[in-house]
Amino acid sequence: MGSLYQRKQRDGSKGGPWWAKYRDAEGNLIRVSTESEVHKQAKEWLAIREGKAASGEKVPTGRLTWQELREMLLTYYRSSGKRDVVEAMTRIRHLDRHFNGWRVDRITPDAIAQYVVKRQAEAIISPVKKNKKYPANGTINREIATISRALTLAVKYRRLAQVPAGIERLKEAAPRKGFFEVGVFNAIRERLPLDLQVAVSMAYDLGWRTQSEVLPLELHQVNLAGERGSINLDPGTTKNDDARVVYLTIELTERLRDHVERVKELARSRGEVPRWLFPIFPGKHILARLVGRQRQDFKRAWKTASRAAGYPNSIRHDFRRTAVRAMEQAGVPRSVATKITGHKTENVYRRYAIVSPADLKRAASQLETSREVLGTTTGHNGQVRELRPKRKDGTTGT
Repeated sequence: MGSLYQRKQRDGSKGGPWWAKYRDAEGNLIRVSTESEVHKQAKEWLAIREGKAASGEKVPTGRLTWQELREMLLTYYRSSGKRDVVEAMTRIRHLDRHFNGWRVDRITPDAIAQYVVKRQAEAIISPVKKNKKYPANGTINREIATISRALTLAVKYRRLAQVPAGIERLKEAAPRKGFFEVGVFNAIRERLPLDLQVAVSMAYDLGWRTQSEVLPLELHQVNLAGERGSINLDPGTTKNDDARVVYLTIELTERLRDHVERVKELARSRGEVPRWLFPIFPGKHILARLVGRQRQDFKRAWKTASRAAGYPNSIRHDFRRTAVRAMEQAGVPRSVATKITGHKTENVYRRYAIVSPADLKRAASQLETSREVLGTTTGHNGQVRELRPKRKDGTTGT
């Protein structure tokens, strides 16, 4: 039969969380904190532990450390492939600074709340502009989610009894709603090098991610034989790992044909077999040893072009919202559109279906046109009245 007790405080009185004393399934005497100052909750906690011990189940003792927990999580990501380890480490590095040396049973909702307060106060100083920037709530939420996932994994592996209840997330800013109007896109595109004009045209039409889906394309994935070309995305080469075949517009097909010829000419001049659809071309600031290699990104070129066009705040991820909006307006079924853009679920796809003020004005105009065709309109008092055809002198008939 187990028991509960409170430890003596510095002033000699008893208080703080209730501690439990019981024997595990192997008969070992266990003393462990219940992490609760409420006697009823501590009693329920002890009853669960004793029940598991009586059934022969091994129960974690709470001696797991943060270092062990993080390694457990990283090993899981490496073996399962469910998350990019490099991306996960960007979150874990911040957590390391706070939780290194901690026992996991001390990582309570209160401890996580203290981490959030400390994290919110961390200023990131830009090396160029020297201005201060603080972590966004969304960034901190991704870090809290990493802790929660690690704790859940520890419970699954029976290294921890339960995930602490009451871990709260911060309220995040509304999702960005930017997109490219045709004039803005054309103004930026014409200021980019020829090869990047093709890359952004693909992102604009298809809603693909430039860095992970457009730039890594290889020549063998492109088929330009017919009037409309097509592109095959192989499994594992996209963010959601799905393979898909996408057909191109006639204009984009023509742009790609000209671009592929330039790529082949570059390879011939270097005595190489062309592989990448978007290799690095020679340029004023391009090192000779980089020419012909796969282009990884074009942040600087994009920033220069968008500033020159007068739209310095344009970001490339808005291509996804732009493509989704265009497909919605064109009446493309969502089951087809998600295959083109690569969205796994319709819920995520709908977040990108942005409505602009111009769309709302167009809807009002369409409504008026529809009423004129029907020959009815609604008066100021809400009653439906028939529209009279106008005479030549501008008056209406009776």
